[in-house]
Order: sequence, then C-alpha cells, then structure tokens
Amino acid sequence: MNNSSRKSDVYLTQPLTQRENEILSLFATGKSNRAIADQLSLALSTVKWYARQIYTKLGVNSRDGAVSQAKELGLLESDIPRHNLPSQTTPFIGRDRELAEIQRLITDPKCRLLILTGLGGIGKTRLSIETASNLYKKERSLFQDGVYFVSLTPVVDSSSIVTAIAEALRFSFYEGKESARQQLFDYLRQKKFLLVLDNFEHLINEESTCLIHDILSASLETKILVTSRERINALEEQIFPVSGMSVPEVGTGETWQEPVEDFNTYESIQLFQQTAQRVRPGFQITNNNLPSIVGICRTVDGMPLGIELAASWLEALEPDAILTEIKRSIDFLETDMYTLPERQRSLRAVFDTSWNLLKEGERVAIQTLTVFHDGFTHLGASQVGNVTLKTLSSLVSKSWLQRGSDGRFHIHDLLRKYANKQLQENAKECQRSHSEHSVFYCDLLYDRKIDLQGSHQQQALVEIECEIENIQAAWKWAVITGRIDLIERALYSLCAFYDVHGRFEDGEAMCRMASEKFSEISSRDQDERIYCLPVWARVLAWQSRFTQDVEISKELLHKSQDILNCVELTDDRHKEAQVLTWYSLGRHFSWNDRQKAKGYFLKSLELSQDLGDKWSEARSLSDLGWVAWVTGAFDEAEMLLNNSLKIQEEIGDQRGAADSLNMMAVLVKHLGRLEEAQRLHLESLAILEKLGAKFEIAVRLYVLANAMIMDGKFDEGLQYARQSLRDYNDLGYDGPYKAKPYIVIAEALMHLSRYSQSRTHAQEALKLSRDNENPQDVGVSLLMLGNLALVEKSYAEAEKHLQESYSVLKEIEQNMCAIPLIVLSYVETYLGLTREAQGHLLQTLEPASDSKHFFNAIQIIPAAALLAAGLDDVEWAVELYALACRYPYVGKSHWYDDIAGKEINKAALDLSPDVIKAAQARGDSLDIWDSIEQLTAKLAEV
Repeated sequence: MNNSSRKSDVYLTQPLTQRENEILSLFATGKSNRAIADQLSLALSTVKWYARQIYTKLGVNSRDGAVSQAKELGLLESDIPRHNLPSQTTPFIGRDRELAEIQRLITDPKCRLLILTGLGGIGKTRLSIETASNLYKKERSLFQDGVYFVSLTPVVDSSSIVTAIAEALRFSFYEGKESARQQLFDYLRQKKFLLVLDNFEHLINEESTCLIHDILSASLETKILVTSRERINALEEQIFPVSGMSVPEVGTGETWQEPVEDFNTYESIQLFQQTAQRVRPGFQITNNNLPSIVGICRTVDGMPLGIELAASWLEALEPDAILTEIKRSIDFLETDMYTLPERQRSLRAVFDTSWNLLKEGERVAIQTLTVFHDGFTHLGASQVGNVTLKTLSSLVSKSWLQRGSDGRFHIHDLLRKYANKQLQENAKECQRSHSEHSVFYCDLLYDRKIDLQGSHQQQALVEIECEIENIQAAWKWAVITGRIDLIERALYSLCAFYDVHGRFEDGEAMCRMASEKFSEISSRDQDERIYCLPVWARVLAWQSRFTQDVEISKELLHKSQDILNCVELTDDRHKEAQVLTWYSLGRHFSWNDRQKAKGYFLKSLELSQDLGDKWSEARSLSDLGWVAWVTGAFDEAEMLLNNSLKIQEEIGDQRGAADSLNMMAVLVKHLGRLEEAQRLHLESLAILEKLGAKFEIAVRLYVLANAMIMDGKFDEGLQYARQSLRDYNDLGYDGPYKAKPYIVIAEALMHLSRYSQSRTHAQEALKLSRDNENPQDVGVSLLMLGNLALVEKSYAEAEKHLQESYSVLKEIEQNMCAIPLIVLSYVETYLGLTREAQGHLLQTLEPASDSKHFFNAIQIIPAAALLAAGLDDVEWAVELYALACRYPYVGKSHWYDDIAGKEINKAALDLSPDVIKAAQARGDSLDIWDSIEQLTAKLAEV
C-alpha cells in the first residue's frame, strides 16, 4: 500500500464495501454521479446514498476529500497503474517485428483475447512479459488499472484459475453470498486491466475457456494476453504464432565473404553470443567458429531455449563439437542450471510435456508424419498416414505442425527427430510408413511424366521442386528395399527434373545408387534380373547424361547397350529403354564422330516411331537436324528442325521446342538471317526461363551471345556470355560445355581490341576443352589463339595454332574448319606467300558458295581484300573491304580493322579520294553471293 507511514494519522471508522470501493475508484476518475449511475446501472439517488456512506467512513465531506483520504490510506493508487511483471535478469534481444505486431493487435479495439502460440522453449513467456512491460509504460490510459502477469504453471486444474488471477491482482475474496468467481467478475467489471495468462496449455478444456469468455464479458475494458502451446478454442481468440529468432540463410560449412559483424544483426546470433559470454567470458564470434554457430542456430530453427542450452556447453566444448552433438541427439540439449525451471532444463523435457498433451490418435499421426521431409500436403498426409484434415488442424493448433501460406504443413526439425524416435520403436509401423511414403511420391513422379513431355511442363516442374526432398527420400527407400517397380515409375520425371535444373551431381548420385542395387539384384535372382534389365539400362543412360567425365559417360552407355543386348526387344519396356540408350549414344558421339552420332539418332528415330512415341521422335529429329547443320547440309537441317518443331507444338513439348528453336536460330544465323536468329534465341530463352531450366538457360545465353557478336553487338554479346559463365559456376558445372562461354567471351573481347584479356579466356577455354576431351571446342580455342597471334604479328605462333585448329575441326566440323584456313591466308599474305593465301581462300570459297554459308562468306571477303592489296589491286581491295564492312561483324570490329582495314587504307593512300569513294560505293552496292562467285573466278585466274 502507498504512504503506509502515514496510516497512523488517518483511519477508517468502518471498512468500505465492494460497491463503495467501486464508486470511490470512479470518483478518482472525475466522473459525475450521473455517469457513475449509468455505468453501474444504478439509480442516481442510490449513487448519492453511497457517496454519503463513503464520506462518513472516511471522515470527509467532499469528493476531493474522499479521493485524497483514500490515497492516504492506500485504498487508491496514488500515481500510475500497478503491475506485478517479473523482473528479467538478462537483456531482451530482438523480436522487434513480433513486439510491434503483438502490441498493435492487443491495442486494437476489436481484439480482446490474444493467444501467443508456439513450441515450448520458443520464447512465448519472455515475449509476453516484454510486450506487457512496453504497454505498461506506453498505454496507461488503455490499461489504467494495471498490467498483471498470471503464471499458470503451478495451477493443476481449471477451477484454480480464478484463485491464481485473484492472487496476481492482490484481490481478497470476502465472505458473502457471491461465489469467488462472481466476486472476481464484480471486481473486474469496471476495471481496465491487461491480464497475461502464461502457460495455459495444460488447462485447456470447456470450463477454462468459458471462464476466459466470462471474464471478457464481465469486464468490457479488460484484455487478456495468453501464452499457450495450443489455441484455447475461444470464440474471441486472435492467434499469433511465435516462431524462432531470425537465422542467417547461409548453410553450415560455407565460407563467409562478409564481415562477422554483419551476422550480429541476426537475433539468434546475438542470443548465442550473449549466453556464451555468460558461461565463457571473453568468447568472441570469428570467421572460424561462425559456420558452426550458424549451424547450431539453424538446427534448432532459432528456438531461444535451444540456443541457450547449446551455448551453455561452451564451458566444455567448441561450437563445432556442440553442433555435431546436437545433430546426433536432442538429448544433448540439457543443462543443470538451477535458475531455469525444471521443465526447461532440457529440450526432451519440453517436448515430453507437449507429447503428453496429445491425444493417442494425434501421437500416432505425428509419428507417421515424420517420414516426410521439408513439408507435405494434406493429400500426402492422407495417403501416407491416413491423417485427416481435422487431425492436421489439431496438430497445428498444438504447435506440432505449422501451416505455410502455400497450404503445406511443416514439422520443426527437432520435433521431427523427437517423434521419429517414437516411430522407430515400432518397427512394423515404421516400415509401413516409409513404404507408403515411397509409393505416394514415386506414383506422383509417374503421373507427372506426361506433363513433363507435354504442355504442363512448368506446372509439373514446380510441383516436383516443392516435393523434391520427399521425392529423394522416396527414391532412396525404393532403392534400398529393391522396389524395381517404384524406381521404374519414378525414373523419367526425377531425372528430367535434375536435367532441366542442371542438378547433375544429384542426378548422378541417385542413378549410381540405383545401378549398384540393380547389380546386386541381377546377381542373385534370374527372374528379378530379367525384370530389372530395361530399368537398369535406362538408369545407366541417364547416369551418363549427368556424368561430366566423357570417358565414364561412354562406359556407362556401352554398359547400358550390353544389358539390352542380353534380351530380345520383345516388349515396350525394353524398346523404350533402347530408344533412350541409342539417343544418348548419339548425343555422346555428336562431339567427335558425327556419322556415328547420326546412325544412333536414326535408330532412335525409327524405334520411337514404331512405338508411337512422339516425344522421342521429335527429339531425335531435332538432333538429326543439328548433325545436318554441322556437316553443311543446311536445307536438310532446316527440314528436320521444322518437322521436330511441328511435333513438339502438337504435343505441347515446350522444352523440346526450346531446343529446336535454338538449333534453328544457330542455323539461320549462319545463313545470314541475323535478326531472325536473335528472335529465335530469345524465344527459346523465354520458354526455358518459364520452366526454370537453369542449366539450359546457361547454354542458351552463350549461344545468344554468339549471335549478338555475329551481328556486331560485341558489348551485348560479352554480357550474355559472362552471365552464362556465372550461371555455370553457380550450378557447379564443369562438364563438356564449360569451355564455350570462355570462347565467346574471348571472341567478344578480341573484336573490342582487348587482346590480352581475350588471350586469357582463350587459353582457359583450350584447357577446359582438352580436359573434357571436346575436340570442337579444342579447335575453336586454337582458332582464337591463332587470331590473337596474328593481330600481334606473331606469325609463326599464329600459323601453328591455325594449322592445329584446322586439323582438329576438319574431322568433325565442316562448317568451322574453313575459318582457320581463312585466317591462315592473312598470315600468308603478310609473309608474302600470296600463292598459298590464294589457295586457302579458293579452298573455302566453293563450299561457302554451294551451301550459302553466310558467316563463312563475310569472313572470306576481308581476307580476299587484304590479298588483293598485296597483289597491288588496291582499288579492288577497297571495293571488297567496303562490301565486308556493310556487315557489323566486320565493320564494327577493331580486330578486322587491325588485321585488314588499316593495311588496305594504307595501300589506298596512292589513290585519289574520288577513286576511293567510287570503289567504296561499288562495294556498298555489291551482292555478297555474286561477289563470292566473281572472287572465285578471279582468284582462279591469278
């Protein structure tokens, strides 16, 4: 009581009744007798009668005197509302967003009852006390009668809640006809309290919920903040789920490029450091221990109690050892600190309490649900564990599950480990749950196969990505238990997903796991061996796709073919496997043996047509079109690609269409249709971006970059090629395609006259292409190095690189092998070897003319112009170079200017300006193909 030292000077002649205390309190607020009568539903004369009784008992004759005397006696608060909030011995950390939202909700007139729900140890109590403390300081008018904390931990049943609240409010029950419950309601009736009811979960039943409802009904200006592991099922309740503290997104084991201080903005890291320094003074977070500390915080999902229990072990262990122990068992997270309540001295004790609050059916459900990884849907829960939506909802309300905005359910990882241990103790149920989980997700993959080959690819890929953790677990279970049927059903969609997203390591690992199991099965049972052979062959074909080592890929494909050769192709399962193996062999040999590749693609095409497999048919046609292009059969290539596109559009195969569009773009680009090529490239890229095909996007970017370069857009091409390389690096890709963006970057830099940087990238491309045994890129990398040696006038080095480039490319790349000869003619012209230069140009002219290979043609023209200048036919040289410069690839290139343009201009100094202008005008008007024919004839005469 306030001013207790003055109580000897004043006293009550008789104690005030409950009603007199209520009216006295209203006197203190300055309300009139009429207002008091209205508020208390009394007659005005009755209020006046009570006033006289109050004056008499206090020995005063006015309102002001009554209020003053009451404060002297401690009957009224003298200044600010009272509270009983527990003092906290450690600083409150973070939670700014949660605090702001809770305070907003509790001060909202529409919210009377706010429930903070969440796991035990998640910090609900501390958050409620901090909220109440802030409101006590900032919202005195809203809660002018006080903010009170009511601990319900020691309360054993709902009938004792009234007593616990009264004790917290320091309200004494009096003898009378009214029950204790009614007396509390009467006391609260005109009060503006905030009541914090902590740890309500063990008292939830109809009686306790009705009590909360009745309190809110009796006291219209009192609000209640409840902490509970589950909702209390009151009509008025507003739920606020409390989750863990903020945790860095980076994973354990990653290296930090950012300063350690940047991680101190995360609440979980702050709490760990605060706790650590209490048990180990001077402890500091460094770059060395930060990965483990982040790992600890992520493993406990930002749970404050988990973080504090983990940090308390720093007295004996380093962070990395603590993390290892937590991952091994949640039983490690315990302490003997007496200042913590016994129920919070270990996570197991916390979870045991929550477990005991579950009904038997809920316990069975949550055990089954632990077989899921990274969330699940209602359908999954229903199919795998026969868990109803009602049970899921109950588990959400009891904080065992969380439901995301996407409708998926999630289990806190520590709760999952806790409940999974219960599941493992029932071997039969454990086996059943994992088996049903595997069946459900393998069937899901099988059902998505048609979508992935048709018009619903994007939707199917998104769905698979959402479930990929579950899918991988299902695949592993099917492999471990030897379920050949499930592996076969899941194989295509899983591997297609890995292929689209460039997740080659994951794909290789999953296929290798299955292949090893099939090897085991085939060695022990003849019937199972026959059944598994076509599946095994397909697994090996996919594994070859994911393997970045060319030799290993070839071995896997030959093994796949050997397996299929063991049996006759009598049914569709074997034929489908053969289509895939032949197609994969075609892809493999397309690097270095185009005729062999063509043979395999034709076999794949014929068998897919026999099966009526339109998807495989279109794919084989597309790759046959590519072989036709690289071997110079442009008309045949365009026909094959158009046929492929027609089928892909018919079946809605977006990804296949993107491949064919890309190949068509490459084809028309070399025919001089540069704007069309860029449009087709962008169209292909847009499809892949919708599908999220990360790896193929990386491939398309450097192909688009090459098209930009051919159109003289060197800076744009450079940016696309660099993005392609960044994407490869992000994907961790080091396979056969890795050299290509380096080549394109080197070419862009060369045309921009950044020769030193260009050489660095060309050398890296040569190294990568040799490491990956990719002869095409070896030849093109050598060509780039020859170009750079030429511009630097290192003619012997240039000749060496160009001769080697030609030797490599003539075996596999009829289109590209002309380019080293063209560049070699520059070297020979500079060295005065005009006959040799003339011979090399003639060797390239006829194929370019016959095939209408535009890109080769525009590279021949400036070489011929330089040769003409060397033969003293300068006017013709000016004319030819003007023709070449009409095309931005030559006209905007610093490299062409350095190796040809400047020399031709130098030679033209002896010509009059009018002659030069006339020659340039003729060049501007020439047709390139007429010029190629005339050039062929003229060089042949010289």
